[in-house]
Amino acid sequence: MEVKLSYINDDFKKTLEQKNSELHKLKLELNIREEQNQVYQEQTKLLTNERREINEKYYIQNFEIEEMKTNYQEIETSRKQLIQELRQKIDVLIKDNQENAEIIQKINIDIVNQKEIYEEIIERQNNTIELISEKFNQDMQELQCRQNQYFNQNDAYKKSLNPIKEQQWFKELIQSYHDNVVQLAQNMQKQKQNNDKNKQLQQTINQQKQQIKDLSDKFTVLQTENQNLTKKLEKHKPKIPSLKKPSSSKQSQQDKQKLEEQVPITLLLQQGKVAEVESKSNQYKIQLKLAEQKIDQLKQANLIYEQEFKKINQQNSHLQDLLKNRDQTIQELQKQYKQENQKIINELNQVQNKFVPEDKVQALNEVITQKEQLINQLKDEIQRKKDVADQFRGDREDQKQIVEKIKKQNEDLLTENEKLKRINKDNERQNSNFKEFKEKYDQMKVQEKQIQDEIKNIQEKNKQLKQDNTRKDANIKELKEKIDQLQNQKPNDSEKQDLIQQIKKLKDEVNRKDQAIKHFRQKFEEKSNEFEIYKNDYASKYAQTVSELEKEMRKNEQGKIGNKKYENQVNMLIFLLKRIYRENYMELNKGNQAKVGVKAENKPKNIAKFSESMNILNLGPEDLEEFLEPNISVSTIKKSNNKDLDRFETLFMNPEQLDVNQIFNMINNVITERINCG
Repeated sequence: MEVKLSYINDDFKKTLEQKNSELHKLKLELNIREEQNQVYQEQTKLLTNERREINEKYYIQNFEIEEMKTNYQEIETSRKQLIQELRQKIDVLIKDNQENAEIIQKINIDIVNQKEIYEEIIERQNNTIELISEKFNQDMQELQCRQNQYFNQNDAYKKSLNPIKEQQWFKELIQSYHDNVVQLAQNMQKQKQNNDKNKQLQQTINQQKQQIKDLSDKFTVLQTENQNLTKKLEKHKPKIPSLKKPSSSKQSQQDKQKLEEQVPITLLLQQGKVAEVESKSNQYKIQLKLAEQKIDQLKQANLIYEQEFKKINQQNSHLQDLLKNRDQTIQELQKQYKQENQKIINELNQVQNKFVPEDKVQALNEVITQKEQLINQLKDEIQRKKDVADQFRGDREDQKQIVEKIKKQNEDLLTENEKLKRINKDNERQNSNFKEFKEKYDQMKVQEKQIQDEIKNIQEKNKQLKQDNTRKDANIKELKEKIDQLQNQKPNDSEKQDLIQQIKKLKDEVNRKDQAIKHFRQKFEEKSNEFEIYKNDYASKYAQTVSELEKEMRKNEQGKIGNKKYENQVNMLIFLLKRIYRENYMELNKGNQAKVGVKAENKPKNIAKFSESMNILNLGPEDLEEFLEPNISVSTIKKSNNKDLDRFETLFMNPEQLDVNQIFNMINNVITERINCG
C-alpha cells in the first residue's frame, strides 16, 4: 500500500508539476496577450488622433475651398463688368452709326440742291449763249448794212457823216461784247466752284466709306469677342460642391442642389445677353447694307454729274471758238474803219486847203491839236478809271471768295472743335477706364499671389498627407504581420473577429480618405486650369486695352497739334480781314477827302455866278452846292470816323461767337462804296 501510495504521490506530483507548468505557460501567454492588448490600444489611440488630425485638415481644406468659391464669384463679377463694358462699346458704335446716317442724309440733300443749282446754271448759260449768238448776228448784219450804205452813197454823203458818232457806236458794240465775255467768265467761275463742291462731296463720301469700314471692323471684333465669351461661358460652368464636415451629409447635399439650381440660371441670363448682342449685330449689318446702297446711289449721281460737266466743257470750247472768230472779224472791221477814216480826213484836208486861208487853217489845226490832246487825256483818264474799276471789281470778287473761304473754314473749325471735344471726352472716359483696368489688374496680381501661396500650402499639405499615408501603410503592414503571428498562435475566435473588424474599419477609413484626396486633387487641377485660362484671357484683354488707349492718346496729341494749327490759321484770317477792311476804309476816306478838295477848288467859280441869289436867299456855299450839284454835296460825303473800325474789331472779341454774315456785309459795303466813289 505504501508503495502504491508512493507511486500515487509521485504521479500526483508529476501531474501537479505538469499543471503548474501549464498554468505558468498560460500566465505567460496572458501577460503577452495583455501586453499585445496594450499595444493595440496605443495604436488605436494613435489612429484616432491621426483621424482627428485628418478631419481637422479636411475642415481647413473645406474653408480654403470656400475661399476659392468667393474668388470664383469675384472673377465672375469681373467678367460681368467686362461684358457691360462691351455693351457700352456697342452702344457707342450704335451712336456713331446713327451720326453717319444723319451725315449721309445731309449729303443727299446737298447733292439734290447742287443738282438744282447746276440745272439753273446750265439754263442760264444756254440762254446767255443764245442771246450772244443772236446779238452777234444782229451786229454783223448792221455792220454789213452800214458798210453797204457807206459804199453805195456819194462822196458828199460820206463827207457829211459824223465820225464821232460812228466811233461811239463802235465803242458801244465792243463794250457790249466785253460785257458778254465778262458774263461768260463769271459763268466759268461758277462752273469751277461747282466742280470744287463736287470734289469735296466725293471726298466726304470717301471719308464716310472709310468710317463705315472702320465700324464694320469694330463690329467684327465685337462679334469675335462675343463668340469668345460664349465659348468661355460654356467651358466655365461652375460645378463646385460645398465641402463641409463629413458628418453633415444632408447639408452638403442641399448646398449641392442650390448651386446646381443657381448655375443654369446664370447661364440662361448670359445666353439671353448674347442673344441681345447678336440681334444688335444683325441690326448693324442691315444698317451697313443700307449705307452701301446709298453710297452706290451717290456714285451713280456723280457719274451723271461728270457726263453733264463734259457736255458743258464741250459747249464752252465751242463758245471760245465763236469768240475767237468774232474777235478776228472785229479786228478786220476796225482796220477797214481806220482806213476809211484816214481817207475822209485826207479829203477834208484837201477841201480845207482849197477853200480856207492858211492863217485860219493853222489856227484851226492848233485848236484841233489841243482838242485832240484833251480827247487823248480824257481817253487816258477814262481808261485809267476803267482799269481802276476793273481792279476794284476783281478785288471785290477776290474778297468775296476769301470771305466765303473764311466762312467755310469757320464752319469746318466749328465741326472740328466739336469733334475734338468729343475726342477729349472719349479720352477722359478711356483714361478712367484705363485706371479702373489698372486697379483691377493690380488686384488680380494680388489675388494671383494669394492663390499661388495657397497652392504652395496645399502642395505641402499633400506632401504631408502622402507621408501620413506611407506611415499608415507601414503600420497596416506591421498589424498584418502581428495578425499573422497571432493566427499562428491560435488566439480566441472572438478576439480574432474583433481584430478583423477593426482592420476592416481601418481599411474603409483609409480607402475613403484616399478617394477624398483623389477628388480634392481633381478639383484642384480643374481650378488651376480655370485660373490659368482666365489669367491668359485677362492678359490678352489687358494688352488690347493698353494698345487701344495708346492709339487714342496718340490721336489726342495729334488733335491738340491740329487745334494749334487751326488757331494759328484763324488768327491769320482774322488779321487779313481786319487789314482788308482797314485798307478799304482808309482808301474810301481818301477818296472822299479828294472829292472835298476838288469841290473846294471849284467853289469860287460857282459862287461868283450866284453871289446875288445867295445874298437874297441868305444861303451859304454848302446849301448852294446842294442845289447845284446834289451828287457831290457835303451831306453825302462820309467823314472819317474810327467808330466803324472799332465796331469791326469788336466783332472779333469773342472768336467762339463770330457773326460771319455781319463781317461779310461790312466788308462788302466798304468795297461797294469805294467802287462807287472811284
